[in-house]
Amino acid sequence: MPDGTTGRALITGASSGLGAAFAGLLSERGYEVILTGRDLVRLQSVAGSLPGPSRVVVADLSRPAELATVEALLADTDAPVDLLVNNAAAGWHGPFAQHDPALLDETVALNITAPIRLARAVLPVMVARGRGGVINVSSVAGSSPSPRMAAYAATKSFVDSWTAAVTSELRGTGVILTCVKPGYVRTDFHVRSGEAVDRVRDTDWMSPTYVAQRALDAHVRGRTSAVILPDVPPLQRLARWSAGRARRAPWLRGTRAALRSVLRPG
Repeated sequence: MPDGTTGRALITGASSGLGAAFAGLLSERGYEVILTGRDLVRLQSVAGSLPGPSRVVVADLSRPAELATVEALLADTDAPVDLLVNNAAAGWHGPFAQHDPALLDETVALNITAPIRLARAVLPVMVARGRGGVINVSSVAGSSPSPRMAAYAATKSFVDSWTAAVTSELRGTGVILTCVKPGYVRTDFHVRSGEAVDRVRDTDWMSPTYVAQRALDAHVRGRTSAVILPDVPPLQRLARWSAGRARRAPWLRGTRAALRSVLRPG
């Protein structure tokens, strides 16, 4: 371990957005950071901004051979990884029946295959050492069916269920898994996916640093699941959640109206 470091962390999808935010915060906390992603130039830019030691590994995790390269890093007992952040993801907006099958394959490969393969590679090393952790970045979209983001939401639902199951298996080993489920994060994900977000309120957006900070705090506290939403009063947050659910579930419309009456001034 390099002098002054407190551990080694590997972050997928680290070239921008939430992955870069995790890298910055972990570097500040004294971790040696391994940055993985597809874009060498952007990865090097993130690495150059970190206060501590880092390493760049270019890998497209949707490609089996490149995924295997990262698996080998995680399985290395001579340079063990203390924290894996499964952050890389893909998603595409639009009617499911019109999606390009190749893009659907990429969504499943990045959102399901990559995280479970990487966790499978690193967990035996962590269990043998009696310590370590994995943060799986999911989404609130995985909590319910999401028309026009059907495949993406379904993969995130898988991540939620899989994390909960493996957490139960690892109880007592000293290894912590945390599934974090953020709402809207200001990254280029929505632009890439083709989702129109002009109707999303400014107050509903969160910065990548805010989300990464909350995720790391939840992991340090040993939480296995954490929904991350903007810091608003609880009743207002509940009202927003109810409004979103009510658009998809008619039986919730009465709850939405009741909450409005409670929150209405006077």
